[in-house]
Amino acid sequence: MLLSAIYLLIQMSVYGVIFYLPQQVAAFLGTSVGLRVGLVAAVPWLCALAVTWYVPRRADRTGGYRPWAVALLVIAGLGIAVSGLAHNPSIRLIALCCAASGFIAAQPFFWTFPTRHLTGAAAAGGIALINSLAGLGGFIAPSLRTAAEHAFSSTSAGLVVFGLSTS
Repeated sequence: MLLSAIYLLIQMSVYGVIFYLPQQVAAFLGTSVGLRVGLVAAVPWLCALAVTWYVPRRADRTGGYRPWAVALLVIAGLGIAVSGLAHNPSIRLIALCCAASGFIAAQPFFWTFPTRHLTGAAAAGGIALINSLAGLGGFIAPSLRTAAEHAFSSTSAGLVVFGLSTS
């Protein structure tokens, strides 16, 4: 259940960023959603691709997946929060790159944890349970973001909440 809760928090952050990324990019570019926004919104995912390729290889050489996963999630949490709080578009884009890279690259590490403790049918059932419960993050994220923004009367409040929950 603890792994389900951890992965739920990761998924909330993932969906909290994915659902609103084009709107967020359009806001800091000062334009409407279109080709330019789409191209800029692709940059965080390209960064995530590079980090997800590099970091697990590095972790395999050095060992210790847990510190890597924790570091990546802290980077993701800070990136999410800064992307909502910063006013400079370049800083916001860099923060979104950190957020996407952190929570995408942390996921391969996460999935090593259940298989360390479970084997056979228990591993299959445990992984299914973790993934099923964490899937609720996609449902919770938009509601939580909207609630935080209304409660604090701030458009960045939802991102700060996701940042705190990820870290």
